[in-house]
Amino acid sequence: LRYLILNAGMRPNFRPGSATQEAFVANAAQLGDSPKRPLADLRTLAQYMVKRAVVENAGARVVFVTGGTHMSDKPPEPALESQLIAEACAQHGADHIDLSKTFHQDWLVHHQRFDYAHNFHWNAYAFEVIAKRLDTYLSKHGI
Repeated sequence: LRYLILNAGMRPNFRPGSATQEAFVANAAQLGDSPKRPLADLRTLAQYMVKRAVVENAGARVVFVTGGTHMSDKPPEPALESQLIAEACAQHGADHIDLSKTFHQDWLVHHQRFDYAHNFHWNAYAFEVIAKRLDTYLSKHGI
């Protein structure tokens, strides 16, 4: 959602003149990446993003993947953004995979970093963990 907010403010990719476009561009410009972003704006953004993906890929099964790396022995707290995407997926007929528990379970066994220490982007090991989870999910659901 953070990237979508940023992109809405910098490169609106909405239908010109739509109320949705005007609302998101205005909100993105005002809200930036503030942790005080209103929940209603995030929920609306998640709903829009999922609905658009489903509509633009009619006839295909759409799967959203969320969740950050969790490198702690304590179970992960539910991430608001993942919850909002899951809610939108359920409403619009898309699938949702939250990787937070996947990363946490792997961390408990291997204690291997999922990101680069210098920039916090996923490393090759993280992509391996993600690929295994996706493979399991897609196979289980016949996708």
